[in-house]
Amino acid sequence: MADGLATDGYLTVGPQRAVLVVRGADTTAMAWHVLYVIALVVVVAMVAIRRDRPRPPPPVPGGRRPGRDGGHPPSDHGPLGGSMSSSMIRWSGWAAVVGGVMWAAKGLAILVTGEQPPLLFEIPLVLFPVGLLGLHGRLRGHTGRLRAAGGVVSVIALVAGAAAVVILSVDPDAEGVVPGVAIAGSALATVAGLVLLGLVARRAEIFRPPWHRLPLLLGIATPLLFTVVGGVLAAINERLLEVPLVLAAAAWVRLGTLIAAVDRAGVDQ
Repeated sequence: MADGLATDGYLTVGPQRAVLVVRGADTTAMAWHVLYVIALVVVVAMVAIRRDRPRPPPPVPGGRRPGRDGGHPPSDHGPLGGSMSSSMIRWSGWAAVVGGVMWAAKGLAILVTGEQPPLLFEIPLVLFPVGLLGLHGRLRGHTGRLRAAGGVVSVIALVAGAAAVVILSVDPDAEGVVPGVAIAGSALATVAGLVLLGLVARRAEIFRPPWHRLPLLLGIATPLLFTVVGGVLAAINERLLEVPLVLAAAAWVRLGTLIAAVDRAGVDQ
């Protein structure tokens, strides 16, 4: 059995990683839990979309409305109070690519050797939120509650992921509630950021079809991949638990390249 792998729980933190596992009779119950979470996210998103419908901006002096007809454009401020340059957006996209490559290397290493290099699971929990902040920047001009909320949860994911990396860098054998909460919090906030920003990206079509749906689909599919699909595969062979991770890694690599494909004007190259 791989070091740190749980046999009777959902989340455990081992010497080098956090593992989400579903076993035996728990598979059906966990599947229903995941479906409940997805249904709740969909309901909340639908309510947010209804309340997020664009409204005509108030007129400015001179009788013209802000925006397209010559007034002030909508604010592009990010969740940290500033706006991202095209260069920052590009680098954030490449951060997501590096995170995806690290997850793929981690999964392939375990599939082949059964051993995991240190921190290849945890470091992407910092890089993926950086990529989400780049996606938030790519959505400049598409203001609203969904984009704002997506930026906030991306910052939360970044802080939680950084905390996990620091803890495990100082003490690679760290176990317990604190690293587990940091890893789980970063993962859940990243999924929430994918769903929220993915809804805006799908509507804005900042990526060419069908890729404009990728962030939303990745956010919805991730819980299913790591619980239901991962649990079924792990019941066959523990190493197969890494297959969903490799699939998610490939999706992050593609999403990162899409985010990074921005020119100086902030449009697709």
